[in-house]
Amino acid sequence: MEAMAAGLPVIASSVDGVQDLIAHGESGWLIEPAQPVQLAEQIIFALHNQNLWPQIGQAAAGRIAAEFSPQKMVTAYNAVYRVAVDRSRK
Repeated sequence: MEAMAAGLPVIASSVDGVQDLIAHGESGWLIEPAQPVQLAEQIIFALHNQNLWPQIGQAAAGRIAAEFSPQKMVTAYNAVYRVAVDRSRK
């Protein structure tokens, strides 16, 4: 998330939660877990297509800003705490 927020293109394993952050080919690149050949191929692709980096990085930064802004995080935590408090009162 930090790299995405900084506008950097990301290559990541498609594991729980990550596929919710990255749209393959739009805001980064996803590979299957434990696939070193696929990782190497994606790295080579990214290196040969550096012209895509600004577009991918901008989309990544926009996704993080839209979905994980400080205000959104505060609102989400507030909702979790409200549920916990409501349950503790029952």
